[in-house]
Amino acid sequence: MTDHWLGRLWDTLDAQDAWRDTMVILTTDHGSMLGEHTYWMKNAMPVYNEIAHIPLIVHLPGDQRAGARIATLTQTTDIMPTFLDYFRAPVLPHVHGTSLRSALEADGAVHDSIIYGYFGMAVNVTDGGTTYFRNPVAAETKLYAYTAMPTTFHNFISREDLAQAEMGRFLGHTYNIPVYKIPQTGKPPHRHGAMGAYAPRHDLFDLTTDPEQDRPLADAEREQHYCDLLRAHLDRIHAPEGHLERLGL
Repeated sequence: MTDHWLGRLWDTLDAQDAWRDTMVILTTDHGSMLGEHTYWMKNAMPVYNEIAHIPLIVHLPGDQRAGARIATLTQTTDIMPTFLDYFRAPVLPHVHGTSLRSALEADGAVHDSIIYGYFGMAVNVTDGGTTYFRNPVAAETKLYAYTAMPTTFHNFISREDLAQAEMGRFLGHTYNIPVYKIPQTGKPPHRHGAMGAYAPRHDLFDLTTDPEQDRPLADAEREQHYCDLLRAHLDRIHAPEGHLERLGL
């Protein structure tokens, strides 16, 4: 089905002779576990590379650099500032992503490292050679949803939690716009698979020697380096108060 409908899109670009002046980005929001690490699909397990390492294929107008491969870290949050850059529009200061233009046109580096994860579960960091999964330090920790539209969280926010919501300027990167701060009283999602129920364990993997992420490292000094890197990222994006405490950082 995907091949069919992408084919229809490519045929339309052919028919309109649009490839010569159109940028096309093909990507996705996540991968899926298909039995790796004994897991199926997503959400309930650590964010292994089968989920996090997603395709990014870019067509530049006029087939510029067609077929080139670029070894650099990128994130989906980089796509919007990339489009803005090519349209010569300013990137607003609250945007966390970075334009990929320097990488697309000249193999420039975009990020030295990036963070990623699921709401309420681990926050992870990678520099491309190592990944580190940092979990909450206890199975039950204080967790808040921050949103200006709580109805979008209908799967997570109960009437009882919403009754305890506060409104204020809790986030430093929203142009001083007030949002709801809503306590989440449930436990974090449970893992299912070989590791059993949710366990707040931190895992460090060397992707050069262990690309399948099967052999966690026991290296306190190296782990501390990635804790420091993770803390720096969370400070940079103005993570909500208490988030570092939740992760034991």
